[in-house]
Amino acid sequence: MTRFCTILLVSLQLAAGLLASGWATASFGQQRMVQIPDAATRAEMTFQGSPEVIINGRTQARMAPGVRIFGRDNMLVMWGSLAGPTIVRYTLEPVTGLVQSIWILTDEEIARPDPKPAR
Repeated sequence: MTRFCTILLVSLQLAAGLLASGWATASFGQQRMVQIPDAATRAEMTFQGSPEVIINGRTQARMAPGVRIFGRDNMLVMWGSLAGPTIVRYTLEPVTGLVQSIWILTDEEIARPDPKPAR
């Protein structure tokens, strides 16, 4: 029992030290864990609370049933929770033309110019 308590105490001290130093929370928020492919198209996407979106104010598109929407914090976002225009990068499913993946851009990513797609 004493050995278990010692191991538990050391583990708690280590966890508290990591949280106090900010390593466990702040350092991971600095860079995207999910990389946005260079081929992803940048656009203003308007979410309407349905599987349909408006791209750049004129093109209506439908999201694929398994669409992945990555928020500014790299967490998955459900399309039903989004409303209004948002600056994103997205990819289309090649066979059906449905929107397959969406990355909601941070302010820093919006300010950066788009990379040239590899050819």
